Amino acid sequence: RPPGLSDVDWAAVHDLRGARELAMGGMPPAPTGMPDGPANRARARRAYAQEDLVAACDHWFSQSQAPASDIDLLLVVECLAEQAQPETADLLPGLHQRRPVEAAAISARMFARAGQPVQAAAELERAFVAFRKDPWVHTTVMARALDLAVELCRKNPALSAGLFEALQYPFAARILEESRKDVRLEVAMASRSSAQCAEAFTAFEPWPPWRERFLRDRCSCYTASEHPLKESSCADLEQFRRAAPTRLEAGLVP
Repeated sequence: RPPGLSDVDWAAVHDLRGARELAMGGMPPAPTGMPDGPANRARARRAYAQEDLVAACDHWFSQSQAPASDIDLLLVVECLAEQAQPETADLLPGLHQRRPVEAAAISARMFARAGQPVQAAAELERAFVAFRKDPWVHTTVMARALDLAVELCRKNPALSAGLFEALQYPFAARILEESRKDVRLEVAMASRSSAQCAEAFTAFEPWPPWRERFLRDRCSCYTASEHPLKESSCADLEQFRRAAPTRLEAGLVP
C-alpha cells in the first residue's frame, strides 16, 4: 500500500524545505504545529537568514539535534563565533573540510570577537584569496566577512595593507563584485594612504557612483595623490552639488 499523508514525517519535510529555501536565498516557512525541536530549528534558520546570529544560537541550542547539513553547520559555527564561544574552535576543523572559504571567514569572526584583530585580519586575507578560485560559497557569510574587514580596519588602520592586497582581484565568477570594490575603498580610506585610495577609486572609473560622499572623497583623494583625474573629479563634485535639490531644512532658523 502506498504511504498516505498520515505516514509522512512532516517535521522532516519542514526541515528539508527550510534548508532548500535558505540555500536559494529565501526564507524558511514559519513553523506551525510542530514539536519544539523542529520548530526551534526553523526559528534558528529564520534568525540566521535575517542575520541575527545571537538569536540563531539561542534557538538552535534550545533543541538537541546536531547540524545535519552544510547550512546548519554554518549557522551553528558562525553564531558561536559571533559570541567568541570556546566551542567554535572545536567545530572549525570539520567545517574547513566541507567549506574551507567560509571556515576561514568564520575563524576571522571568532578572533575578532575574542579581541585578536591581527589573527582575524590574517584569516580574512586567507578567505578572500581562496574566494578568488571557489565560487561555491555561501555568499551571505562572505558578505558579513567583507563588513568585518571594514570594521577591523576602522579600529586598527595598520591592518589595512594586507586586506587591501587580499581584495585586489575579483572573487570567483565576480561574486559580490560591487561589495568587494566598495570594501576595498573603505579599507583604503581607513589606511589614510593617498596611494591606496587612488588605486581603489580608479576601479570605479570611468563611471563613478553619483553620490555626494563618494564624489567628495574621490576629489580629495585624487587631489592629495596628484592623480591625473583630480580636476575632473572635483568638477564632478561641483556638478553634483549644483544639480542637487535644496535641502528641506535650508534657511530655517536653528
